[in-house]
Amino acid sequence: MRSSALPRVLVLTALTVLLVASCGRRFERGAVEGDTYRNRYFGLTVHIPDGMSVERHEGEGGEVLLVLMGGDKSLTVVAEKLAGVYDTEQYAAAVLDKLGGGAEASHETLGGREFMRLRVPRDGYVQDIHVSVFDDYALVITESYFDTPGALLRGVRFDR
Repeated sequence: MRSSALPRVLVLTALTVLLVASCGRRFERGAVEGDTYRNRYFGLTVHIPDGMSVERHEGEGGEVLLVLMGGDKSLTVVAEKLAGVYDTEQYAAAVLDKLGGGAEASHETLGGREFMRLRVPRDGYVQDIHVSVFDDYALVITESYFDTPGALLRGVRFDR
């Protein structure tokens, strides 16, 4: 009788260890040090090129983590706590619906992580909105530019 209880105890112990280990990661806003922004929660590193200024803005519908502005381009990083179960494609579809059409959607690898890219032509400029779901947060990285796509996105890396 005792030998049949041992496997259940081992399974429960293993599940408890996994649960406690997964609770160790907590959401954070990240920080800028020198020419680098780091966010451990998302495993995100963003290189800040010369000529770009770090701005602080309040966001609508999410937590603004980073805003870079300079010249004819900008990069914004926003995290949105998800109220339901979403995957990246579901979240991207919800963003597309909110935009009301005119956006072109595609899969793209950004800094080693899979994203959905929504390219939105605006009046005189373009916004590339990259979305990916991490656990219970959606990470949205938006690059706005007039004529040079990807200039700021080259400095984005993920280690998670």
